[in-house]
Amino acid sequence: PSIRDYSDGRFTILAAPLVLTAPNGGETWHIGATETITWTADIDTIGPDVRLGLHRGGAFLGWIHRRTENDGTYNWLVPDSLAPSSNYRIRVQSFTDNALRDYSDAGFDIAPAP
Repeated sequence: PSIRDYSDGRFTILAAPLVLTAPNGGETWHIGATETITWTADIDTIGPDVRLGLHRGGAFLGWIHRRTENDGTYNWLVPDSLAPSSNYRIRVQSFTDNALRDYSDAGFDIAPAP
C-alpha cells in the first residue's frame, strides 16, 4: 500500500455520447409484439439520425432500421422470422459515423408469442 502514484494533472470523465438503454440484458421480448428500443444520445456528436441493428451472439443478423430519427426511441415489431433464442443484442449507431455505437450490455431473449 505504500507504493502508489497519482495523475500528474487533472482530467475530465465525459459521458458516452451514445448509450443504448433498452433492451439492456435479461429481458424477454415476444415474437409479434411491439417492443420499444431506447437510447440516449448527444445529438451534436451523434447527429440527427441513427441505425439500429440486431445481433445474436457475435453474429450480425441485419438492420432493424437503417435510418431513424435520433429521438431516443423506436417501436419495433418483433418479426416472426426470428428464431426464439437467447443472447440477442441490439446495436445503435450514428448514421454518419459508424465508430459511434453502443450495444445491449447483455443478451436478451426472444420468445414465441404468449
